Amino acid sequence: MNVVLVECDKQQQAQECPAGRLFTSEWFQWAYHYAEIINPDRIFLLSAQHGVLSPEQPLEPYHESFSGMEKLAVRQWTETVVASLKTALNDSFPLAVFTVLMKTPNSRPLIESLGNNAQRIFASIPASKQVQQLQSMVRNIEKTLPVPAISAPAFFQISSMLQATRAKTINEIPKDQIQAVSHKVHYYSNWNKMINNGWNPIPQSQDHDEALLNLIQSVIRI
Repeated sequence: MNVVLVECDKQQQAQECPAGRLFTSEWFQWAYHYAEIINPDRIFLLSAQHGVLSPEQPLEPYHESFSGMEKLAVRQWTETVVASLKTALNDSFPLAVFTVLMKTPNSRPLIESLGNNAQRIFASIPASKQVQQLQSMVRNIEKTLPVPAISAPAFFQISSMLQATRAKTINEIPKDQIQAVSHKVHYYSNWNKMINNGWNPIPQSQDHDEALLNLIQSVIRI
């Protein structure tokens, strides 16, 4: 069983929503997209306040983070997380292979507790370069994947992401949500080159640009 653990982040939406859509930072968007695209058996989010979360679990914004967490608190948090993973995975826990996407140095006790079955992606990569590394990892995988037509569940997910912003025009949508939508469209649709590097979701052709704008406009009108 392959399991991906993704660290939650400080940047969040202002209202309750599924945990997988609550966190809006560039780092989290790319990390979560990587977790989805490698198609693991399970994805869990790791929260400083709530421990192990399912991406579908409704979650309100909160303020506690890993920053400044004392060593004892980190150890207690790690014990809680490991116990929760054992409960969630049940008999599959001893066989699980964990990919850990955490940017905080506090991830070391968790890696040690999970033993040889855990791999930390960013073991030696500074935080300032992790987004670039994630982008490269995602795009390398995407090159090897067949590109399916956009599906109803994918459209529903994109719709929910946009509707959560309560925007009535494209200009009112936060840029991080435009980026997140671009990621989803890039993965789920047959528009092969939907976004460019970084925070500017610049399609590589006018047709792709129009397709993305038409999708956003249709969702806003729903």
